[in-house]
Amino acid sequence: MVKREYTFKDKADFMEKIADIDGVEFFEDDFVLINNVKFLEESGTQRIDGNVICFIVEGKMQAEVNGETLFIHDNQVLILPTGITLGNIMVSPDIRYFSMGISNRMLKFFLGSYMNVWNQFTYVQKIRIVNAEKYDENSSKCFDNIFKHCLNKTDDEIENGYRREIFKSMMRACLLSLCNAIRKQADVLVDKPHHHASYFNLFLELLEHAEIKHQTVEHYASELCISTKYLAQICKKNSGKTPNQWITEYTLADITHYLQNTEMSMKQISNAVGFPNTSFFGKYVKKHLGCTPIEFRNKK
Repeated sequence: MVKREYTFKDKADFMEKIADIDGVEFFEDDFVLINNVKFLEESGTQRIDGNVICFIVEGKMQAEVNGETLFIHDNQVLILPTGITLGNIMVSPDIRYFSMGISNRMLKFFLGSYMNVWNQFTYVQKIRIVNAEKYDENSSKCFDNIFKHCLNKTDDEIENGYRREIFKSMMRACLLSLCNAIRKQADVLVDKPHHHASYFNLFLELLEHAEIKHQTVEHYASELCISTKYLAQICKKNSGKTPNQWITEYTLADITHYLQNTEMSMKQISNAVGFPNTSFFGKYVKKHLGCTPIEFRNKK
């Protein structure tokens, strides 16, 4: 079995590897659409540094997720958060599905304050399969609508500007509906979280509601009245990520919002997200987003 690790940071390499597979469509830097069964057949064992949402329209799928065998059939949604290992995939001949990969930064951008719902159910309660019946009738068609929208390209740059905004609205509606579906299913399936999971939830809530998220791990551990070592342990146990990775993701989500949705100056944004000056802020953005703040703002 071939083992691979696909990350959004390695997008160029990822695109090269799957360039010959039909049905793969990229939309901006943090988003990928896949709707061809050949991708599943050729992908081997993979660890994707992003969130995967796979809606099974027809047929059946069997896959190993972190070593656990899952069985998914038509009208079910497979949800895999960052860091999950997916392998040994088998599908029925009549399989038809839509799948999207989305980075944590973009997911946070779309879900906003509901990101905590996603984190709780996918990391703490480890819900992997959602019955599509939990969707309302309109929301169940959201995957198909997003695919049609993204695949119908145009050379008109002005129209593409409108299309990007339409895409954002469609994605937000789809993801919020999915979170609500997970919540409804969790009311029946999920037991009370363990003690360490409760601390993990509290950590994410602190991050979500902090006016300035770019703080040290010591700061958040102190707020929770636990040691930094214990905070690191519960983060690793519940999400596979370090506290610093979570802090970075939430900080980048705020930075993305300010750059794309406000007219704030770089100095104002730098102050708002907790950097001592624009120089440190610019280096941070360059390191994590791959371009300067101004270049990132001009992408929208």
